[in-house]
Amino acid sequence: MPSLFLDFSMGRLSAVMSISHLFVDDTIIFCDSVCEQMVNLHFVLTWFEAVSGVNLAKSLLLLVGEVDNIQLLPGFLGCNIDSFPSTYPVLPLGAIFKEKSIWDPIIGRFEERLLGWKARYLSGGRLTLIKSVLSSIPIDFLSLFRIPSSVASKLEAIQSIFLWGSFGSDFKYHLVRWNIVKQPMTQGGLGVRDLRLFNEALLGKWL
Repeated sequence: MPSLFLDFSMGRLSAVMSISHLFVDDTIIFCDSVCEQMVNLHFVLTWFEAVSGVNLAKSLLLLVGEVDNIQLLPGFLGCNIDSFPSTYPVLPLGAIFKEKSIWDPIIGRFEERLLGWKARYLSGGRLTLIKSVLSSIPIDFLSLFRIPSSVASKLEAIQSIFLWGSFGSDFKYHLVRWNIVKQPMTQGGLGVRDLRLFNEALLGKWL
């Protein structure tokens, strides 16, 4: 019985096409752009759609390098073609990792949270929100990219403004330097996460 999927190669590696990565309810499959293989993959995904309710129309076909039969592939799989850089699930795939612009979504999410919180929370709840919510937003990015100093400073400034309630014309002096705020509580600080050190710790796992 012939193999359902052909072999594919990537660099020095060669393997039978398989599900290579799972994230919650998402799946990434790597394969060659062979028409027969695409037809077989389409049948498998169609059967999967029938039993699971997954909508194939929401799937995307991402091309890596030069790909033959590019005009035929969407018809075989019944999905759209996308290009790099793309987002999965929140990370910018294929983006230049040194570009500061990839951090714009994180800065935007910080500012959005700040706008929603500033009129509702007094100082007693601000520290909790910073430590439990704001500090957790960039974890995915910090796990893969080295945070630029300017971005870290921007995010820390947003947290500091929120902590001291210094919004717009309602300016308030920051009574304690942020370097002290980031210190552990046992050392006189407030225990707010140091984004630069946290970034180094998360990147260290790749060693």
